[in-house]
Amino acid sequence: MRDLRSVLACLALVALPQLGCNDPDSGDPADPTDPVETTVPDDNPNGVIPPGGVIEQPFTSDVATLLDFDFDGELTSTSGSNVKGQVRAQLMYTVGHFNGEPGVARLDKLVLTNTSVLYIGGGLYRTRYHAHLPVAWGSKTNLPTSYTLTLPHRVDQTGQSSFMKAYGPTCNDGEPDSVTIGNYW
Repeated sequence: MRDLRSVLACLALVALPQLGCNDPDSGDPADPTDPVETTVPDDNPNGVIPPGGVIEQPFTSDVATLLDFDFDGELTSTSGSNVKGQVRAQLMYTVGHFNGEPGVARLDKLVLTNTSVLYIGGGLYRTRYHAHLPVAWGSKTNLPTSYTLTLPHRVDQTGQSSFMKAYGPTCNDGEPDSVTIGNYW
């Protein structure tokens, strides 16, 4: 978990603009009257900028390879609503998996299909889904053709607590006493 924070902190620093390096004649970047340059990618031939003005940049890395993980999943919970939120809660546990490889799951790019929710009794709902999850794998060689994820089946508070108690003491970043539901993923 600590490794991920280091990677995120490093990425945040890399993503910072080069402060103090602007051409003094280029104008005030905060001035709304200054022109803004926008490059439209080749796959956007009409030159239309999507809502919000964000154009998705292609994945590039000198070290990592972008892999597509497609799999069928299942979870149980005390709620039958907010399916995507519950699946994302379950898949947050991929952070620990891929952090140890090293790699990073692109949860912001998660695509769910074939979702179904069924009340199974005892106050629980079963959700089944198909997931497409891009993963930046920290290598250009020896890429996996399959991968086993160990995720909590039950994603409500009770399930996450049970999962943490079962795996927290042995599967952690070297500090088993600091494992809590809030940081164990």
